[in-house]
Amino acid sequence: MSTDFNIYLQKFFAEYLPQDHSRLTIGSYSQTFSLLLRYLRDYEHIMVEDMTIAQLTREVVENFLRYLKDKKHSSAATRNQRKAAIVSFVNYLRYKVPAYQQQYDAIIAIKIRTPSRTSPTFLTAEGLQVFIRVVLEERRFRLRNLLLISLMVGAGLRTTETINLRPKDLSLGTPASLQVTGKGDIKRTVPLQEQLRQRLLAYLKQEGLEHPDRREEYLFRNQYGKQISRHGVYHIVKTYADKARQRAPGLIPEDMSPHVLRHTFATLNVAKGVDLIYIRDLLGHSSVQTTENFYVLTRILVKTYYPEF
Repeated sequence: MSTDFNIYLQKFFAEYLPQDHSRLTIGSYSQTFSLLLRYLRDYEHIMVEDMTIAQLTREVVENFLRYLKDKKHSSAATRNQRKAAIVSFVNYLRYKVPAYQQQYDAIIAIKIRTPSRTSPTFLTAEGLQVFIRVVLEERRFRLRNLLLISLMVGAGLRTTETINLRPKDLSLGTPASLQVTGKGDIKRTVPLQEQLRQRLLAYLKQEGLEHPDRREEYLFRNQYGKQISRHGVYHIVKTYADKARQRAPGLIPEDMSPHVLRHTFATLNVAKGVDLIYIRDLLGHSSVQTTENFYVLTRILVKTYYPEF
């Protein structure tokens, strides 16, 4: 027989979340509870089938978050995301099983100390040139990888937004643009520079994706013909960064990642004096405050002229 925890956790994912949460959010919450259930089994010695709501205490949640920090080396931001998923479930339980209100309040009150804000990492003009030069030396997947990177550093796309692109999302007339589905399944239109438009046209021709019957296929695929994954993109960026760093150690950040390319896009626009509201819209931030918080220190650091990418 299923416990109350298992019954309501299943309903939470099957009935409640799909009503007004995006697929990305549901996926993130699912990952959180997979981690939590494994933690309960391995460290609290509570089997999934035996877990009850009464056992979901503040102490257990704090221990789980400490485990993420000490064993999984999760950042404060990641731990806050994990806590947010648990709090969402707790708020759901508040109305379904009201007998544990004090327990719910105690979990919601958990605080995770966030480190003081630091400047976002980005590539300087010289660093970007070295990085792109390494990409251009690629043979087998040169155009694909160049486009992946160009869309993040030249259009400000997130990794997930990039890998989910399909030919139907492209408008390659003049002026060119693409339709992006961002966080919360919110769509936005992103303008494309001429150089990026030409690369996309060449890529569509190379991959045979010009045909109307292939408009629904994913634009970027791996060596097996499947949609390239977020991990795959991270591996590509990391590999090029390692090679570029050997040539110019001081120009390529140690924490190089796809998101650093997105930071670079924002920095390029800040350096050119683009209005913050417009940068917000290009990045798909929900509010200008998010953009301001994210890049306020970047303004102070921009000393170098960035050429058009």
